[in-house]
Amino acid sequence: MILRVRKPGSPTVARTSRTSSVSGSCRHCRSDTGPKNRGFPRGEGQPRIMRVYLDSPEPAADDDILDRLALPLVQAVALSELMIRGWVEPPVAPVCALSTLTQQIISVIAQTGGAGADTVYDRLCRHGAFGGITPAVFAILLRQLGSNDVIEQVAGGDLILGLSGEKIRRDRGFYAVFATPDQYALLHEGRRLGELEIVPQEGEHLLFAGSRWRVDSILEERHEVYVTPARGWRRPTFTGGPGSVHSKVRQTMREVLVSTEMYSYLDTHASAMLSDAREAARHRYVVAGRGCASRTQLHDGYVKLE
Repeated sequence: MILRVRKPGSPTVARTSRTSSVSGSCRHCRSDTGPKNRGFPRGEGQPRIMRVYLDSPEPAADDDILDRLALPLVQAVALSELMIRGWVEPPVAPVCALSTLTQQIISVIAQTGGAGADTVYDRLCRHGAFGGITPAVFAILLRQLGSNDVIEQVAGGDLILGLSGEKIRRDRGFYAVFATPDQYALLHEGRRLGELEIVPQEGEHLLFAGSRWRVDSILEERHEVYVTPARGWRRPTFTGGPGSVHSKVRQTMREVLVSTEMYSYLDTHASAMLSDAREAARHRYVVAGRGCASRTQLHDGYVKLE
């Protein structure tokens, strides 16, 4: 296992090793020392190597505490330690996904042309994916859909689609359970390069089809983005955001900050940054014990003062 932190503009080389057992099978991780291991491909009989790269500027002493804590590095160490211990993030417990259930109710009624409430419940809940939905909750949902003209109940008791339900079913995005993002055409000199789901801002640079482009203009009403080849170099913008992080990871991040252990798989820069982060944490009571004037906890990568 190798975890490297690169200063902007300066590459680093790690020569560290660690042997660990992961998910019940022994995976020996060691450094890539020696000519035969310098490339990324792994030959027959050679050990697996996990590399984690972080591009992180070194914070100054007067920077904000969030920058000085080097949270991306601390999280990477926490995840590495949890992997070594054999911990696997547990699946999220099922939630009462009534919006998805509504979509399935409409789909079943459209498919059958009409069905009784018991039949729909048996198919979707009692013997289907929505086992956590009780008959009482299902009945409340049906009444709510009926009050909004999504479904109707005919004289014989069968459920059919109402006017609003028919309109929903006819929508081209109905059978996609998740929201379908708008597509924007990417154009250069009248030629269609492809499509984007996330709209950049004018003047931004983006990578597309192996080339760098500059966004010249955007026609929102026509869903068109006009670009030209970018001249010079400018760091492209990568959109998106972080996902949810399990509380066990956050708990282990605090353990890493409290600990004095230096991890053998960290390179020189990473070890130095971790030491600085621990010092900053102690200075700002992030890992304070008893007798300290304030407490601080880590919540999803942020410091929450209490």
